[in-house]
Amino acid sequence: MGTPNPILGRRRIAGGRTSRIARLMEIVETVNRRGTTILLVERNVRHAQGLSHRGYVVENGAVALAGSREALLRLDHVRPAYLGM
Repeated sequence: MGTPNPILGRRRIAGGRTSRIARLMEIVETVNRRGTTILLVERNVRHAQGLSHRGYVVENGAVALAGSREALLRLDHVRPAYLGM
């Protein structure tokens, strides 16, 4: 196992200006493509899902669901409850 190199951020995506959100997503994607694993905790699932490989749904502090982005999006009860779709 390698030595983790965490990058911590404190900015919420939700409520931000569109241009800043787009730039932040570009940066996160670039860092990830270079081989860095990113743990993104974000309430704005629409932005985060485009970047994610896996997803976790946390309810009351516990992981309620976990899986690939595609698998979670296929669950009929997940889309309306967590994604607003």
